[in-house]
Amino acid sequence: MTILLFATMLSLPAEAAPPRGGAKVGIGVGGGLGVSGLSGKFWLNDGNAIQVVVGAWGVGRDDWGYGYGVGLGADYLWEMPELTRAEPVIVAWNLGAGATVGATNPDWLGVSGVAGLEFNFQPAPIDITVEYRPGFVILPGPGLDLVNFTGHARVHF
Repeated sequence: MTILLFATMLSLPAEAAPPRGGAKVGIGVGGGLGVSGLSGKFWLNDGNAIQVVVGAWGVGRDDWGYGYGVGLGADYLWEMPELTRAEPVIVAWNLGAGATVGATNPDWLGVSGVAGLEFNFQPAPIDITVEYRPGFVILPGPGLDLVNFTGHARVHF
């Protein structure tokens, strides 16, 4: 599934809209594969960004049975062209892939795909993003998490 996601992303044109009025960094709150906390989005160029979430791992996920702790998630995002521009909201989307680590007992490692829908509010530099995030748990034992949704709310500067 991850290979198919990467192949799809590489075949798509990278003609995304420039980051919100030239903003290069977005900071706020959000989630990743099991991590909730401080969310950051760092634009590399008009079509690529890195998204990072640092915070609590495992909150509300007793079904995994892996404990609670500190987690870090990082995603590489391919920013796709805008879907619509209806002032004051620009709707855009992205695809990506990433990894999450959790310092718990036992430690945790997973990888995930990302398909995000962004609502960018103009002229305020704010975005709200919802993501479908299928994941695969590597440690402490293999597992599949195909139904996983996350979100972010950030201010860009």
